[in-house]
Amino acid sequence: MEEKLQELNNACSYIIQQYASINISLDFSVESVKELDRLFDDEFKDGELVNPDSSFAKRHGFIMTGVAAYLSEVFIQHSVNSKIEIDPNDESWYVNFKVVAANGWSVEPGQRVIKRRLEGRESDFYHYVIIMLQYFTQSENDKLKTVSNSENIDLNKIRQNIPRKAWWKFWQR
Repeated sequence: MEEKLQELNNACSYIIQQYASINISLDFSVESVKELDRLFDDEFKDGELVNPDSSFAKRHGFIMTGVAAYLSEVFIQHSVNSKIEIDPNDESWYVNFKVVAANGWSVEPGQRVIKRRLEGRESDFYHYVIIMLQYFTQSENDKLKTVSNSENIDLNKIRQNIPRKAWWKFWQR
């Protein structure tokens, strides 16, 4: 498991370094997740790479693992006693690993990265992180806490801005 955690750390570090090279700081804040949404908006259209010959395309598996690792760290840093769980026997662990909160809620960031690629803006990372952190920070008596007092996030405003597919497109896919 240590080896797999190191792979996640390496992939995450790669993402952070690439953004730092263009003067964008990924600091594990909830707001910084918007940068990853921009990356996916630029690189994918309708689930396919926009430019199959780009440097992103050549390393996109590693980059997608790095994005999943980054999201994991955001969950861990903004909740108490959350941890990564990896099934040592799973060959697709980099897609199926979980971040488990102290209260039992869990997310699979690798699965979300794939969903974001396939569904586009409708399944953005930013809103997903905010909503899931509400569950991660639930107390024993199921009262929702705010995501982060330091970030002053208005959850009602965010819920109103979640991209939604038109009701009449339910049969498409």
